[in-house]
Amino acid sequence: MLARYSVKFGIYKNNVFKEQLFPFDVIPIIVWECSASASRGVRSVFYFLSSIGVLNYRAHGGYLSQVVDDSRMVSVRTPRAGLLVPQVSVEQEVYKGMPLAKIMDPTDGELLAEIYAPSDGIVFFIDNGPLTYEHTAVFKLISLD
Repeated sequence: MLARYSVKFGIYKNNVFKEQLFPFDVIPIIVWECSASASRGVRSVFYFLSSIGVLNYRAHGGYLSQVVDDSRMVSVRTPRAGLLVPQVSVEQEVYKGMPLAKIMDPTDGELLAEIYAPSDGIVFFIDNGPLTYEHTAVFKLISLD
């Protein structure tokens, strides 16, 4: 029974290889004790193993991943340097002409420029730095056109 619900791994000790079994029921305890990013990584592996039928893991929510062709990716660049104030969030669907962000003067708060969506799409990247340079890619969209 242990062999059926375990992960097999090997250990070298004193130049001797020994195969061991690691029970799956201990893995959730280890995940609980890990940092948030390590826990996310372990859950990703569990989701993958579950999706190919290797592991019976109940996943809550989430999305099935898909490959997005480079030709559908749109970079949105800043027309001016300044303080970037995003008006949208990641995973938000936007339409052509919709305001994405404002660029403010960091010294007096004056509006220097506004950034608009060049096409219909889904925001999948936003630069999180408060200050931006001119011509910097601060948004990436997956085009729906």
